[in-house]
Amino acid sequence: MPELPQVAPCDVWVSRAPAVAQQGQQPQVLLVVPHTEHWLLEVLGGPCAERLANSRKRRPRKRGGGDGGDGGDGGGLCFEPLAAAYPEAKPAELEQMWQSGTVISAAPNVLIRAARAYIRIGSGWKSPAAEPKCAPLPFRAFAQDPVALALQGGLFRCSKLDEDGHGEEEGGGGGGRGGGKGGRDAEAEVEAEAQGKERRRRGRALQRAGKGKGEDKGKERQKQTDQTKGKEHDKEEEQDKEQESEREGGEAAKARSAGAGAGAGAAAAPAFVPAVHDLALLEPLSPCLTALSGLLAVDYLVRPDPEHVLEDLREVAQLVNSAAKAGAATGAGAGAGAGAARLLVDELALAKHLRGERERWKEYREMYSQCGEACVQQLSAFYAQDVEVLGVGR
Repeated sequence: MPELPQVAPCDVWVSRAPAVAQQGQQPQVLLVVPHTEHWLLEVLGGPCAERLANSRKRRPRKRGGGDGGDGGDGGGLCFEPLAAAYPEAKPAELEQMWQSGTVISAAPNVLIRAARAYIRIGSGWKSPAAEPKCAPLPFRAFAQDPVALALQGGLFRCSKLDEDGHGEEEGGGGGGRGGGKGGRDAEAEVEAEAQGKERRRRGRALQRAGKGKGEDKGKERQKQTDQTKGKEHDKEEEQDKEQESEREGGEAAKARSAGAGAGAGAAAAPAFVPAVHDLALLEPLSPCLTALSGLLAVDYLVRPDPEHVLEDLREVAQLVNSAAKAGAATGAGAGAGAGAARLLVDELALAKHLRGERERWKEYREMYSQCGEACVQQLSAFYAQDVEVLGVGR
């Protein structure tokens, strides 16, 4: 049984069976998801909130059965953030979860991870044409000191997300995740409201002028229609505000989680959230995948390279589902009451991820060929602990 990790710079998600009440039950699966490996969450079931939203719009797409099942989505596990699912969990309870569930993670080759983080961080910054100071450091300089890239972004406020996690407004539109409505949408709302007020003003003026009763009735109906539209408009505005508040709350929670993971602490100023996110992409993985004893804090470490990833995912799904089936038969173990809930591998999502990775690997190879052996040695030294403990060297 694995021990709790030293620190938590990685996100931790716990499994849920959507169709089954799970009060008082331990999660079957815990996913330790590094910030550069979000695909692992998507391939093994995805967030429960996202699945619920999709189920309301359309039938869930079928997933490839990692345990040789029929590939259907019914009864498949989904995941929630550990902090949201168990907000008041005590250390002893967390340790019990870690020991009773199956803990899964993925650790990529350190050189691939470094190149991926470099590209992802730079793609989230403002355009160098608009902000020359936000031109990312050359890859050669990044290899000498990867943290310098995150510091550059924090110092010059290069992130496209502002201090509250909203997208910058370029050309009147909300540019980032969690941002407000675009300028044209806001202008359309203002114009519609102004037109409604004008129609109501004219209706009142016609009534005072003593128009015929039939016309008055027509204007009254128009007035009622305008009032109804006005109420609907107000309701829509309230809904928009609620949705915006929820998005801001979600981004704030993510920011707090990222801040805690990077050791920033609760006193970290919101202005540093984008830089903390960048640092989380660069941090070595070994502290969140190993215990203080030096042993691995996970049961299964998936190899994310194309040659092994599908094989590893199918194997771990089979192990989890076999254990759940045995637990259901004896009435013991994590997820014993979860019925037919299974860990399924979405092979379509995995194939999509791998196609994108193969394209990016061409870019990675070009970056390292231009940089030379010095970059390889410098990044291997930076991630020396990952190479030694996790065995994910070049």
